[in-house]
Order: sequence, then C-alpha cells, then structure tokens
Amino acid sequence: MPKRRNALILRRLQYFEATARLGSAKLAADELGVSPSAISHQLSDLKRTIGENLFERTAQGLELTSAGRQLAQRLSMAFRILDTSVAQAIGSERHVVRIAACSSFGPYWLAPRLPEFRAAHSDFDVELRLYGQDPELTQASADCIITAQAVKPGFVSVDLFPENSFPIAAPEALKKGRPTDLPLITTNTEIHKLGSDWRSFFEATGESWARPDEAEWLRCSHYILAFEMAKAGMGAALIPDFVSAHSIRDRQLERIGTASFNHEDRFYRVCVKEEHSSDPDIQATVTWLRRAARIERYESGAVK
Repeated sequence: MPKRRNALILRRLQYFEATARLGSAKLAADELGVSPSAISHQLSDLKRTIGENLFERTAQGLELTSAGRQLAQRLSMAFRILDTSVAQAIGSERHVVRIAACSSFGPYWLAPRLPEFRAAHSDFDVELRLYGQDPELTQASADCIITAQAVKPGFVSVDLFPENSFPIAAPEALKKGRPTDLPLITTNTEIHKLGSDWRSFFEATGESWARPDEAEWLRCSHYILAFEMAKAGMGAALIPDFVSAHSIRDRQLERIGTASFNHEDRFYRVCVKEEHSSDPDIQATVTWLRRAARIERYESGAVK
C-alpha cells in the first residue's frame, strides 16, 4: 500500500518556503494570510521534524543556515513546478519571467528590444520592473536582476557589457561655439568630488578639448537627468553609449570626439538567484539577453 503523504509536513514546508523567499516571517504571514505566530509555530515544528536548524537569528533578521538554503532551493523549484502545473491544468495565466532593471537600462536598452524577444519566446511572458535602490531589495519580486553593482551571495550572474560613456551635446549648442565653450554637466555634485566624472574622463583618454578647472558646472543627480539637460542644449554630458545611441541616430545629439571610457569600471550583468537558475524560461531569458548584448557589441565594433 502506498505511503500516505503527511499533510502537516506539506503545510510546514509551505510556510518555510515563503519565509525563506521573503526573508521575513511577518512578510510570509502577510502573503499566506496567517499570523506571524502561526509561521513561527510551523517553523518550530518543521525544525523538530527534520532535526536541523533552518534559520539563524542575526542583527539583520532571519538568515538561512546551510541546511536551510539547500531545502529552500529545492522547495522553490518544486513550488514553481506546482504553480505551472496548476496553471496549465486549468488554462490560466502563462508563466511570467519578471526582470528588474535599473532606471537607465530598462527604458534605454531592454524595452526597445522586447519585440525581438517576444518573437523569439512567445511561449511565456515578460514583466519589466524598474528599481531605484539596491537591486538586492528586489529579489523577492523579480526572477532576473540587471545591475552594474557587485553580485550578491546566493546569485549566479552572466556578464552583458561594460558601461562605456562618451561626451555628447545638442547640435544647436555646438553650433554656437566650440565644445570648450560649453558648460559641463556633472553627476558628481559633492563639493570635494565636483566634476570628478569629467576629470576622470580627460585623465583616462588624454582628451583636451575642455579644461575642468575652468569649466562652468551644471549639476544633477543622475545621468538620465544629464542626458535630458544635454538634449535641451544646456551643455555637454558624459552619457553611456546605450542611452545616447538612439538620440545620436536621430540627430538630437552629437558625439564630441571619438574617445570613450568606463567610469569606475562598471559592467552590466544579469543576476538570477541560484535556486531559480535551472528554470527553463529564466535560462532562455538569460541566454537571449547575453546573445543580444553580444550581437550589439559586434555591430558597434566593441568585440572583434
């Protein structure tokens, strides 16, 4: 006679999976519609059943032990398979891969390429999300995270391309005089770092068409703002190539000189939590992103 499944252990595993995924018993309780004390009770029972410590309490909150990480990885995939199976059985929503991207990469690189992606992968959907904080904070609500920051433990990553920037300005602004006459738009606004992006550019490239020590500075907090200020004819800005490419093709902006550089050695990469890395739709998404980035670098001459 087949062994009967223990309904209680299944509930405990569900509560554990939600807590591990969200990193908080309170958030798990909110998601499951129960009290935090119910979560704590079920986790204690699961610990006794398994005979292993699954969480450790730290100053930052709950942290998975080695045994807890292994169990969480296996359960994450198991619950995803269950969700997909139920959806297929009742003909409900298709699988959705959620991609979180920073405020520049999302609208200027990823969104314009979605038509090609959807044509290649019509069997599942993609949901784009923008983040404005540390991408680690988005891990509970995204399957793939595109970032230029350091890779966090528990993630696997695939490199896409470096953030190469070069100077741009509006054609109308350049017609009024030489590039050296333009104000320099900087995103390094602190007094002791004012214009350090431009100073690094001139030092790294040997360019000499402007003198930072004598420049008029226009300040903003992000290069998306610098990009729009340059389009408005206010001055010259240092902008990543993938952000300014479309406007240069449309002649809204002109490149100044031929030199480019990678400020702070920034490199864009797509990161996936280890327990999701074997999901076929996520694998397909990562493969496509890598291929699209490599094709673009070949076409631009960055890869020989």
